[in-house]
Amino acid sequence: MAKIKLLKFPIAEGYKHIHQFISKFDDCTVLIVYISEIGYCRCTIYDNCLISLYISELSINKHFRLTGQGSLLLQYIIDLCKINNIQIVSLNVKNDSWMKNWYKTYNFIEYEMLNDNYITLIKTI
Repeated sequence: MAKIKLLKFPIAEGYKHIHQFISKFDDCTVLIVYISEIGYCRCTIYDNCLISLYISELSINKHFRLTGQGSLLLQYIIDLCKINNIQIVSLNVKNDSWMKNWYKTYNFIEYEMLNDNYITLIKTI
């Protein structure tokens, strides 16, 4: 099973209100990082590929969108990857959604078309 080092507080002023929760399963570790009532990010690290983290969901409450909270959560995940020697972050988005372009501003690149509607994006850390 993956042994994830959590970021220590305060690692940076902007992270002091972020909470983290880890669940271990037979073949993976699920990490949930959240800002109370604002948003969360759910990630999975599979035991057979400890150098990769998959973001299954990053969601911000509609009242807090466009305030930088999604960027804060994403940067937190990237920093977490750095201290855990995780080299690749991946996620799936709709190919024609604004989210694809938003992730590209964080240096995610197109990796693989899954079907007509979804694409996998990756970022090398």
